[in-house]
Amino acid sequence: MDAIGLRPATPDDFEFFFELHRQTLGPYVDRVWGWIDEDQRAYLQRTIDIDTTRVVVVDGADAGRLNIDHRDGDVYIGLIEIAPRHQGCGIGGSLIRRVLDAAFAEGKGVRLHVLAVNEGAGRLYRRLGFREVGREGKAPEVRIQMRAHPRSSAIRAVPTTSAGSPPQAENPGHWPGSSTHCGRRGT
Repeated sequence: MDAIGLRPATPDDFEFFFELHRQTLGPYVDRVWGWIDEDQRAYLQRTIDIDTTRVVVVDGADAGRLNIDHRDGDVYIGLIEIAPRHQGCGIGGSLIRRVLDAAFAEGKGVRLHVLAVNEGAGRLYRRLGFREVGREGKAPEVRIQMRAHPRSSAIRAVPTTSAGSPPQAENPGHWPGSSTHCGRRGT
């Protein structure tokens, strides 16, 4: 079983985030805008918000990135990236379900954007209860706006902390019951 946790990001995580971004979203960025390392590095340096960024930790090793913010009364997933060796293991889905559960327990919706060319991510988000609410841009730069609403999503069991309250998505640490088994270890 893989233990999934979160820890606060620090400026020292920048190189990890850059390489993670190249591995996970690089092919999509390349299809839409073209990938140039210097441009992408500068973009990440300009846009990263360390305060809303958490490092996804799997079995004690850094395995991804999760950005959570609050906008217009909803929780906003700014970005989720899971290292390729950990993809297909349920880690991203597990993290998103926990964000949904915590937000829904507070009566909030959850929003995110996804590039239209990232069809696999779009399928995952739809499976988790997100619905398209708009589109921005012109092909191939289309970004799909998606939202999951507490009343329109499947009923979920809300995990609780030892204090009896749902875990806060923005808080670092291990979520109760957040484990998964990955059959792609070492790939």
